[in-house]
Amino acid sequence: NRHQVPSWFCYMTIPNDQEAIKPCPFCGSVEIYGTWISDSDALMLCEACLAQGPMCDNEEDALQAWNRRA
Repeated sequence: NRHQVPSWFCYMTIPNDQEAIKPCPFCGSVEIYGTWISDSDALMLCEACLAQGPMCDNEEDALQAWNRRA
């Protein structure tokens, strides 16, 4: 059962040379995306179950925070 990601989410680009994004710790999905939810708040989002990582100031911190909890 897939959830619909809110239309106001703005996907960010994670450079290919960054560390790999770990699967969702809740559903195991690998469909994990970085999103900006405001001009200064970024987080990682599981598109399958809508689990979210902690809000961070930039993409790199959001990715690292997601991977620490996965």
